[in-house]
Parts: sequence; structure tokens; C-alpha cells
Amino acid sequence: MRTRLRRATRRACRHGWGRTLGGGVIRVYQPDSSYSDVVRCTLDTEGDEVMGRCLVAELYIHYGTGLVRQVHVWDKPLAMQNEFLKSLGFSNMRRIQKEGMRKDLAPLFKFVAGKEYGQNVQDTIQLTCTINIKELDTLSYWSKRFSVLCGARLFVFSTSKSSGKLSYVVDLSGSTIAEYSSKKYLFCLKIMSPRKQIALAFDTRFNMSRWIERASQVVSSHPLEINVSGCSLQKLPKYFFLNAHMTAINLSHNFMVEAIEEAKRESDSRELIEQDIGWIDDLSLFHNLASLSLSNNDFYQFPVSLCRISTLEELDLSCNSIEVVPQEIQYLSKLTTLLLHANKLNSLPISIAELKSLQTLVIAFNHFGELPVVLQDLPSLAIVVASGNVISSVPKDFDIKKLQLLDLRLNKLTAGFSQVNNQISKLNVRGNSITELDVKNLENLQYLNCADNGLSLVALGNHPHMQILVARNNSIVQLEISSLCKQLTSIDLSQNDLANIPDTLCDLTALEKLNVSGNRLNRLPIMIFLMPQLKILKAACNDLETLPTRVGEKCALEQVDIHGNHVCSLPAQLLFRATRLQILNVSSNKLTSLPILSPNDEGRSLVELYASDNQLEPALNIIAGFSKLKVLHLAYNGITNIPGSLFQSLRDLEYVNLSGNQLDTLPDPTICRSLKCLLIHSNRLTALPMFSNTETMRALDASCNLLTEVPKQTLKLVHLDLSANPSLMSNSGGIMYLNNRTSYCFEGIDGLDKPTVPQNVDVTVAAPHGKWTVGSAEFIGITSIELCTAQVKVMSLPGYPEEAMFALMDGGVSSNAVKEIKMKLLATFLEELKNDLAVKVDSSSRMKHYLQYLSHTFLSLHRVLGDVGKKYGSSLVLCHIQAQQNGLYNLNVANTGLGEAVLFRKGKGIPLTTPHQPAMNMDERRKLVGRKGFLSQDDRVNSCCATSRLLGCYHLAPQVIPAPSFSSLELVSADDYIVIGSDSFWKHLTHEQVLDELGKYPVPNEAAKRLRDVAVSYGCRGNVSILIVKLALGNRRQSTNLAAGVVPSSPKIAEVGEEVDEDELEITNIDDLLSDIEEEEEGVANTTAVPKPKKQSRRRPQSGGGRPHSGGPMRGSHGHSSSESSGEDVAVGGRLHTSGQHSEASIAPAYSEGELLASPTPPQARDYPAVTLPRNNKPNAPRNQVYEALKTSFEQTQSVPFLASTPEPIDTHLVQLNSRLSELNEEMNPSRKEANRLSYVKRSYQQFDNEEDN
Repeated sequence: MRTRLRRATRRACRHGWGRTLGGGVIRVYQPDSSYSDVVRCTLDTEGDEVMGRCLVAELYIHYGTGLVRQVHVWDKPLAMQNEFLKSLGFSNMRRIQKEGMRKDLAPLFKFVAGKEYGQNVQDTIQLTCTINIKELDTLSYWSKRFSVLCGARLFVFSTSKSSGKLSYVVDLSGSTIAEYSSKKYLFCLKIMSPRKQIALAFDTRFNMSRWIERASQVVSSHPLEINVSGCSLQKLPKYFFLNAHMTAINLSHNFMVEAIEEAKRESDSRELIEQDIGWIDDLSLFHNLASLSLSNNDFYQFPVSLCRISTLEELDLSCNSIEVVPQEIQYLSKLTTLLLHANKLNSLPISIAELKSLQTLVIAFNHFGELPVVLQDLPSLAIVVASGNVISSVPKDFDIKKLQLLDLRLNKLTAGFSQVNNQISKLNVRGNSITELDVKNLENLQYLNCADNGLSLVALGNHPHMQILVARNNSIVQLEISSLCKQLTSIDLSQNDLANIPDTLCDLTALEKLNVSGNRLNRLPIMIFLMPQLKILKAACNDLETLPTRVGEKCALEQVDIHGNHVCSLPAQLLFRATRLQILNVSSNKLTSLPILSPNDEGRSLVELYASDNQLEPALNIIAGFSKLKVLHLAYNGITNIPGSLFQSLRDLEYVNLSGNQLDTLPDPTICRSLKCLLIHSNRLTALPMFSNTETMRALDASCNLLTEVPKQTLKLVHLDLSANPSLMSNSGGIMYLNNRTSYCFEGIDGLDKPTVPQNVDVTVAAPHGKWTVGSAEFIGITSIELCTAQVKVMSLPGYPEEAMFALMDGGVSSNAVKEIKMKLLATFLEELKNDLAVKVDSSSRMKHYLQYLSHTFLSLHRVLGDVGKKYGSSLVLCHIQAQQNGLYNLNVANTGLGEAVLFRKGKGIPLTTPHQPAMNMDERRKLVGRKGFLSQDDRVNSCCATSRLLGCYHLAPQVIPAPSFSSLELVSADDYIVIGSDSFWKHLTHEQVLDELGKYPVPNEAAKRLRDVAVSYGCRGNVSILIVKLALGNRRQSTNLAAGVVPSSPKIAEVGEEVDEDELEITNIDDLLSDIEEEEEGVANTTAVPKPKKQSRRRPQSGGGRPHSGGPMRGSHGHSSSESSGEDVAVGGRLHTSGQHSEASIAPAYSEGELLASPTPPQARDYPAVTLPRNNKPNAPRNQVYEALKTSFEQTQSVPFLASTPEPIDTHLVQLNSRLSELNEEMNPSRKEANRLSYVKRSYQQFDNEEDN
């Protein structure tokens, strides 16, 4: 079959398909089959022509989101496929064509010739069948009736045909569905509704199962409401209109159209379309329809026919591409809620003022430049949500009489407003650029969110109804809150510049939560612990040295967080009187003791204690009194001995961190019956306890100790880290117990190397050349079921020994996608890197195509996730240290999702990644709006995801895409560290804090574990992953020669998929792409194998750090590989390899005979010039040709200048070469490459001379 396909494609190429502008291939699959036909077409080929070639009447597109769309006769399938691939991030047209030919694209996008099983609307919306029915509450007989189950109602007709009259209707809401026993029929069920009881008899058990399943789903739903979202509908089935009294219909995530629009496309069938039923126009047949959702239906125009449904009260047209709201909207006189967010609106019609009943209007994430003035004419309007626009100001005297909620977050406001109606109770202006905000006139204000602005002052005066104040991440230096705010329950002033808090704050008797972390506070209000309702107090990362000593007798505190201060002691009665205290975080202070406990159970409710980085060894006896403790962090406390009574008293412990102390021995912690995680790294342990009970234990980190042996039962844990134990030999504990279901880290263990352990075991910590070393650490979060992060550390890339690759993946709450990406990352990366080096790029477009291999790596990983990617996704940060020919290194970084990479240079952190959080990145938010996306109140993309870019999560497309952002810079000798961390890590640590810890712990492995522990002790409750690369590049000369292809030293952030070069639309030969893809698909069996380079196209790596030539056949100007050229010898590493009876010798790389071509690899990857020499068996080969070829080669590389303008004997040139080589050998390292190059040409001269003599 494959041979016939190749012959067919070659014949098509000869007829011009392969060379047509914009030509390409689509795969058309058979329904419910993996078999596909390859159909060649152009960008102008329409659907009817494709269906004619495939001999099918219907063609459908299946998206990874689960939606199915029918291809109309006027659609252009190849253009639709290309547009989809561009939306993912592909920009190179040749690569787009290649991706469209792949079979593994099917989980994301595929054409299907007909309907697949379960795709019929009958299964998703309604069930129709002619069945035997009998009424159970009367003396009736079995009779065949045509029946329709639609929504929560069963419609029974008078005859066995659909043309009969409707006999009666049975409401299934609140009914009981069960099987029914009958002597006449085998497969029966009965429906017992409050008003009617009937029995249904089916011919097969399969049909009965379908009806039981469908009926069981709708018994709890409302009979007059129906949800048909995500059913890929273009029109409604006719039986849908049997229930004319429907009140609510959800048609979101479909492809609904109006009849008038369909008639415009098919003018030949205009009369038939207008007579048909099921279009949007026919929704007016529901006389009681009050709620209608048509979001995510790809509308480019507002469906005017909706304005005829005068009974509508709620209308949702969000997430479309509507640009104009028609004047006819005034006819929806009963409309109370109108949702128009995530469209392309920039104005509203004047006629909208006729909607006298409109109460809620959502126009968020559109293109409004100011609030529409017409809103003031809506007398009932109470809620206006206009977030995510480009509003820069509010009109003067803006007054909406009954306005209660105004949401203007994520706009471009620069000044506050004081003329807004004082009836407003909730105001949200987060994420603007406001420097002054005056809310004195808003007397009824209950909720104010002014975070992420530039405010310097917050003043709350007469606001007796104020309940919540959020003002974090500003520049506030002064706080003024009146004691009249008696109802204020929550205040968030974190990440500001406050030096003190007024004592009047303690007069707020209703205050329950106070967050003042990340300021410059040196004291807290003296009455803070006497506030009767205060439950949560956060004052971390300030300059506190003491705390108020007075604690109320009925202290309501449940959580206290003061980490990152200079506190020496806690209030003496804090633990005694705070009887509800459950979480106490005092990490990174100067504590030497803890308050004593009462002799009874009072004050012993503590569940989580974070006390790392103190000196609390004397307080161990007090800690043993917290009998309900589940989380205990005592890392870096200088503890030398752990009493055995500690674990005996704390039997409920689940997470224990005793790292960074001076422990020589450790009592058995597994007597704690629920222990899950134990961290004891960076101590002096020579042996581990026997661990009598490891049933609940999942993770053990015993790295950086002096262990000599390990209990065998620990090798069965899910996560085990024994790295940096130099005395621990490979045979201690039995390596035979290792298995591939667990993750291990054995870095730095003597006698243990990669071939002796499974692939999931890390044993390498430093590169062979010593230019970089790496350390890493991970942690299973307290709120996590499993570790959903992973790391890939390749210290020396296969085939590229001078280069390295590091990656960090974060799957959020699932590890499914992370495991797939980790398994396939290296092979995919090397394949894309090889393909990138094989692309011929001229100097004018070099920077445009630079780093394409990073983009293609991400997009390929997104594709190969397959079925896993339909539900799960992962963030990815990838760093590639790339060697250049001049001895320098480039750092190329790409990321998608929430991870972050930072380069520390001269005591400063240089961000290498782009945050893909639309709430914090205006450019990312603009792109999200272009993809019809929006942010919910908690900043989640379309209320589902925290980021706008992920690998996988096909169901969130097109709002969430896999296209990465990437950056590149030149590494210099002043570069110290590259730190890659997960989002949870960077949320709790700043660049300055990380740099400070790196200065204290210069060993990467110890620093990584220290930073992980700090993040956890600072309150991180999710999974944590951190990877540190320490650089030791030494003094090297720097170069900013852009013409040579070297990236400038300053970071350059770039995006992928912005534009497609129209010059690349022409495909030279599609057969080459099909052959390549077939070869790749044949070798997919071992996806984890690293592709081996081909000898014919790769040179031996040079000692100077130059990149070896990319693998695969080198293509010349006519697209033919060097291995296919007749009569050539290929030289590799200075040797000539003959591949048969050739008539010409070539010095690698070889091209078409007689031609001297530039290397197709980027200049920074080139080693030797390409030179083609005639062989002696060619009788008329003059020496002029040899001379001219070599002269051109030398002039290109600017090596030895040719003084003579006419050919001279070869011996003369050899003398010149020997002289120049002697001079170069005496010079420094930068000239060695030139010496190697000349030696290479010298050998070619000598071989040619020997052949002449023979």
C-alpha cells in the first residue's frame, strides 16, 4: 500500500501538484478507523472537489476540543488545516505542510469521510424510535408508537410513523426508570412519572440500554430546560421543537447559523433552506423562551433574528467575533441580562437605551476605549462589567442611578474618579495605572479592589458599610482608616511600602483577616492580639524584631505567619490563649525558644508548625506537646539530637523536614502511622533507621549525608533521593530493587553510573568538561496527591558534547502529561535541532528563523501527547546551552505556561522567560482577547486555566495554545547561575532572596534543596520543583557580530507564529515530505530512543567547542541528498568514504558535481568550507579547477591569503600551508580551529597529489 501511495504521489507531482503555490496534502480518515487517504489539493481547492475525489457525500472536521464541524462544499479544507496549524504556533509554511501530512495530528485535527459512531445528533439531543408502548395505569394493550425522547420529555405519537399526530407527553423529571418484566417482550423498561406510568418494549437490549441511559440522565433536570452545549450543532433537529414551551436553552460551543446566512452561501438551495426548520431564526417558535446561551458559536455578526424573541430575559453571546450590536436589540424589552464579553465590540447602539429592564451588562474583554455614555440612560442597570478593555478614563459626571457593581479591572485607567454614583457598593479597578483614588463620595461602598496599581495612599473615611479592602502590590506608604468602618472584615495591604500601621486599626472589631506581608514594618499595633474576631494574621517579610506581648483571653487567631523577620521571641501567652491556632509560621527568624503550654489540652490545637531557619533545639520538648501536629518543619535549626520521644508523642505527623541540621543519628520516624514525606538531607547521618512501617510513606530525601548503606525497604518508595552520599556504594541496599515506576536521584554516588540503573534514575551532576554543574530538588505538596513536576537534565547532548539541555515540567494537579513529555522530550529536541541545522537560511532572514527548533520542539510535543493531551496539560521551560564556533556559548530559552528561568549575572537576576499570565502581561492579554478568551474574577482563562499557554489541554483550544515564547543571549564569564523553578516556587521567593541563598550555598545540589525548603517553609503548599545550573565558563572573548549569526549579549525576547513568509508558500517536492513522515512513523515504536547521527552528514566534534554538522542527508540546490548524487566520495573527519563507483571526489559536505555551495547550516554551526575536487579518473580534469576551488574556499574563511593569481604546482602550496600551520600552532587556542581547517585542506591536497602520481 505504501509503495502504491508513493507512486501515486510522484505521478501527481509530475502533473504540477507538488509545485503549485500553496499546494499541500490533507488526510481523510474513514469513520471509526485509523485508515486514511492522502488527498492533494491547493489553498483554493473546495470541499466538493475533495469529497468527489474521496467518493463521499459528507466530510467532517474533528477537533481536539471534541467538537465536530461539517465541511461545506464552499469550504477550503487545506486552508482550514493550515489556519489551524498557524493557530498552534507554526509559522514556516514548509513545516505547516509537513505537519498536515502526519497521522499523529489526528487527536488534534482530522478530516473524516462521514459520521462516526455516536456523532449523530440522535444520541446527543434526542432519541427517536418506533417501539411498543403500554400504559400501566389503565387497561391498555401493547401498541407500536413512534416516540421521541428529547430533553426531559417523552413524546408519544398516535401511530407507528412520524407523520402521525402527537398523542401524549410524559415528563421524566422526578420519574423513576427501571426494567420491566413482560411475558411478551424480553427487553422492557417502565417509566413511573407523577402523572403517568408507561412501559416500553424494545427489539434489542442495545436499544433498551440507550434509552435507559438517556432517560436516567434527564430525570433530575427541569422539563422546560435543555442543555445541548458542545454537540457540534449547525441546526436543531425538527423534533426539538415539539416542546414549544421550553424556557431555557443552552446552545454554547456549537456552530449555529441563521437561515439567511446559509441561503447566501447556497443560493441554488435558497427555497429549500428557507422552508427547512432548525436554524437560529426558528428559535422564536419557543413562545416562552426566557434564557438563551449562544456563546462560542463563531458568530461574526449579531444574529438579528434573535431580536424577534420578545420573551428573552437572559442572552449570552460571549466568546464570538461580533463587532456590531444591531439597532434591533431594542425589541428585547424584557431583557435583564446581556453577556457580550470576549467579542470585538468598541461601541454600543443608542437603541440599547430602550432596554428598560436591563440589570446586568457584561462587555468585558472587547475593544472599548471608554465607558459607553448610553449606559446612563438605562434606568435599571445595576451591574456593569467592563474589564479587560482599553478604557483610559471614565466620562465626567458619569451617573447610573441604580449602579451597584462596577468592574473596570485590567484596563488603562490612570486616574481615579469621584463623580460616579454614590450608590456603588462594589468597585474593582485592579490592574490599572491609577496613582490617586478618591472614594470619599462612595458612602455605600462594601468592596474595593485597587490592587496592582501605583497608589501611594489609601484613605477610608466615612464608609460604614465597607467589608473588604484589597490594595496589594502598590506603593502605599500611608494608611488612613476611620474607626467608623465597623463592618470591615478583610484587609490586604501586602507588597507595599508601609513602615507602620496606625493603632486605630485595632478599633475595627469585625476584622477577621489582615495581610501586611512584604512591607517595611518594624512594629505591629500594640492591641493586635486583643482583636476579638481576628482569625488570620500575615506579617511575613518585614523588619519586625518584637511582637506585642498582650494576648486576649479569647484570642480567635487560627493562622499566624511572621516568617522572614527578625523576631527573637513570641508572646508568652500566645500558645496558651490562642486555643484555635492551627497554623504557625515563624521560619527565618531568630527564635531560640517557644512559649510554654498549659498542663491541660488548651493551646494544643496546632496542626502545622513551620519553624525552619531558627535555633530551636531547646524547644523540642515543647514541640512534642503539640499532639495534633501533622506538618513539622525544623530545618536549619542547628539541631544535633532528636529525642525518641518526639516521634512517639507526635503520632499524626505526615510531613517532617529536619534537613540542614547536624544530626548523626535519627530515631525511627515511621512510628508515626500517617508519615508521607521525610526530608533529612544535609546532615551527618551515616545510617538510616530501619523504617519499620513504610506503608503510607511516599518520599524520602536523605541526600548530602554520609550514608554507607540504605535499608532495602526504602528503595520501594515512590520518590527517593540519595544523591551526594560519597560513601554509599552502588551495591549497598541492592540496586536490583530499583524499578521504572519510581523516581530516584543517585547523583554523586561512587560506583554508580547510567548503564547500571533504570532510565528514571539521575546519576549525573556535572558535565564532562566541567563548565557547568547542576543541582535539583522537588517536593510533593501538602495539598497534592502526587508529584506533578518533572525535570530533564542532559549535561552533554548526544552528538553535541559541548552543549547541554535542561527542562522543567509542571502538570498542575496531574502528572499524566508530564510523564509523556519527559519521555519524549530529548528525542524530539534532538530531531528538531537536527532539522534546524539542515535548513538553508540566508543572512537577511537569519534572525527571523533563528531558534525555530525550540518552537518546533514545543509544538511537536503538543502533538505527540495524543489522547493524553485531550484532558491533561503541562507547563514547560527549556534551556539550551549552545556552543558557537568562536568558543562562546549562547543560552536559548523557551517556555510555555507558568514556569520561570532566571540568569544571575553580577548580582542581578535577568528573566529569561515570558509570563503567560494574561492578568499580569498586557501583551498576553491582548492576544487572548484576539482568540475570543476572557479572564474570570480569579484570573483564570475562560474560568478554567491559570495560564493562556500549555502543552496539551486540547479541550481548552483556541484560548489556550502551545506556542512558546523564547529568548536568547550570549553567556559571559560573569554569569554565575541559571535557576529554573516552578510557578509555586517563584510565588514565594524573589530574585534577591534566591541570590542571597545562592551566596550562602555555592554547591548547586545543596542550594537547590535549601531553596526548596525555604519556599515550603514560606507557605508553599503545592508541588515545588527547582533546577540550578552553576556556570564556570571562565574568561572568554565576547562577540556581537550579528552578521556571523551570534545573538547579542542582551536578552532578546521573541514570539513564534506571528507571520508567515509568503515566499515560502511554494513546496519544492511534497514527495520528500511524505517520505520523511513515513520513515518517522515507521520508527515510532521506540519513542524514547535518541536519534543516531548519520556518518555521511556529520563531522567529528572539534575540541574548540564548534557544533558538529547536523545529521541527515544534505540537500543541494535541487533538493537532492548527497547520498543520491552519483560519483561522489564523502569526507568525514578528514577521511574520504567511497560509496561506490564514483567519478568525483568531494570534501564534506558533498553537493551536486562541479558546484561550490555554502553550507546550509547557520554560520555559527559551520566548521569547514565545502570544496568539490575532480578525481584522477576524469582525464580532462585540469589543475586550474582544483586551484580555483581551493582558492575560493580559503577566501570564504579568510584563512591563508593567495598571493599568486595563476595556478602554481601543488608542492608550492603545501610549503605555504606547512609554514602557516607552524605559526598557528604557536598561537593561542582561538586559532586552533583555523589550524585544523588548514590541516584538513592539506590532507586533501596530498591525497589528490598521490592519486595524480598513481
